[in-house]
Amino acid sequence: MATRRKKKAGKPRLTPDERAAAKALAADVRGRRVKPTLKDYERVAKIGQDRVVEALISRHNLRMSRVSSLPASYRSEVMTITVPLSMVDTALSRMGANPKKHPNDYSGEAADHYAWATSSIVSAVRLMLVGQVVGAAAVTRHLLERWTLHRAYNWKIVKDPGEAQLDYFARVWSTPQQLGPMIAPPVGYSIDEGLPGDNEVITTDHEEPSPDHLHVELSDGREICPAVVYSYLSEVLHAREFTDAIAWDAGPLLETPSSFPPQAFACASLIGDGLALCMRQIRLATMTLAQERRDQSTKSALGALKDTYSEPSEAEVRADKERDPIDKAFVGSNKYELATPPLAALIPLLPEEGLSQGALRALQNEAFKYEQLLKGFRPAGRLYRDDEFTSIYFCWKRLRSARWAISALDDERALLGDEFNLDSLSGRATKWVVVTEIASLASMWIETSEASSALALCGTGTRSAYWLWLEDDDRAMAVLRCVLEQVARARAWRLKPEKARRLEDRPQTRPRDWLELAGWRRLTPLNKALGEFAHTLRDSRWGGARLLLADLQVDADPDRAPYTARGGALELVLALLAMESHSWIAGLSENLASTLGEVFDSMGLMLDTATIDQTLNHIWTHREADLGPPTFTQMPSA
Repeated sequence: MATRRKKKAGKPRLTPDERAAAKALAADVRGRRVKPTLKDYERVAKIGQDRVVEALISRHNLRMSRVSSLPASYRSEVMTITVPLSMVDTALSRMGANPKKHPNDYSGEAADHYAWATSSIVSAVRLMLVGQVVGAAAVTRHLLERWTLHRAYNWKIVKDPGEAQLDYFARVWSTPQQLGPMIAPPVGYSIDEGLPGDNEVITTDHEEPSPDHLHVELSDGREICPAVVYSYLSEVLHAREFTDAIAWDAGPLLETPSSFPPQAFACASLIGDGLALCMRQIRLATMTLAQERRDQSTKSALGALKDTYSEPSEAEVRADKERDPIDKAFVGSNKYELATPPLAALIPLLPEEGLSQGALRALQNEAFKYEQLLKGFRPAGRLYRDDEFTSIYFCWKRLRSARWAISALDDERALLGDEFNLDSLSGRATKWVVVTEIASLASMWIETSEASSALALCGTGTRSAYWLWLEDDDRAMAVLRCVLEQVARARAWRLKPEKARRLEDRPQTRPRDWLELAGWRRLTPLNKALGEFAHTLRDSRWGGARLLLADLQVDADPDRAPYTARGGALELVLALLAMESHSWIAGLSENLASTLGEVFDSMGLMLDTATIDQTLNHIWTHREADLGPPTFTQMPSA
């Protein structure tokens, strides 16, 4: 007996962190046993709300682990358009782009603005690599609008009276590319009188423009019709097309690779085409900067770049086969393994995820290789393949974003002093994980296809919005606008299915039509503010929209309201999504709905009628708000 006590006393005790990790692991194991079926969630709901939350968090964890095993064909399709990025970034640095600027800061001189565009492409690619096609489509449409505007103005392509938007879009891109002085469009210049904001029309016309026009041909021979790409990108954002690709993030992504939907690859190609078009124009603008500086070598090098991955030469294939196994392990891939960014470069920038010491070390290791290459060294003792090079460049870019996120947390700590609480950010993350996962599950359980598509977009869109918000990216609000519309659409189908059907069947429908049918007309000012972020056209007033979001917060501290504006909008839409998902599930299972109600109530997401009315009435008082001058017409360019 004494010996047994002695052994027990000699056993090392776990530290508090180790105990917490062990507890989290046990919860994750239990959660993964829960199947994504209504029956299984009803079963765990009877045990208690903690078990439901465990199951939902484990779905998030499983989602993060699955993204590393997506089909190589999909990952290649996503990454291939990043080939020119590194050289363009390097050239912009030599031409004055500030390497210390925030990646999502679009202000500054021409080189800074172009560098923002390269960071934006990385943002879109990152979202695609984790299956979040809605967020990627939103960023891509922004870029395509901005660079079409740039192209149209500098080459003096004016929209004719009565000319259809997509016809004009095709004509802008049919004009042969050319070098020459490029300047910022003046205030009031537009490539489109029909957009943007809450009046945006959801069109169902995706045919090739009728007038004769040219396609853009990439270096691999692929042809792109910019007008069709733009049209389909918009439809993705309204959950009218590529619905299987949108729903992929809701469920199939968490299953085996055999459940990979063909639409996901098609959507990756669509978004890749949009990004490739933007990359063409960014590269041309950078070549113009080089020409103005009489830097002929940079101009020539940029002009010779491929748009996509190049085929390896016979010598490269032979060298790869003969390479030492240790060298292969150092690089992280071989001839038969496509090199793509590691998980550390993809996960959200939260203290326990993308900002953890392990994730930062992984990014630092890859970024070091990239910096060595820029100095003329060969970390692997040989030249890298395109896929290897783009992967380490991607990590270098993501490390910059991570460092800025850490800096933002330090600034917040200094601003709030003793009130700063890192746990509040983790608690906030838990809320969006729980709500987005339950919205995704509800989309798989309900039979109304339109409402299912709406909730599927809400799940993946809210994930993207929070991930972008964590990086201080205004385009989080563009994605949130899509979520708000689809929450209203799901609500309309639940409350007024016959009227919702008529609205679906209309040739043209606006996001605000869904708000009105859902009984949320008082949210029009919120939709107006978010709608400004949805586009980068002549009337896009991001600064004014941010100030309006600050005013829409109820009882907010005036001094802090501008800093909490976007987060406040996210929290409101998250609550609306939680309640709508709960209402749909209540029609399927009273037991599960009751437990979910307790979960959401404990998180402050089940707003009572009085609180909802107070919030909506406050928002409605700002319906006449003036958003001030445009944002992007003031941007400098070469």
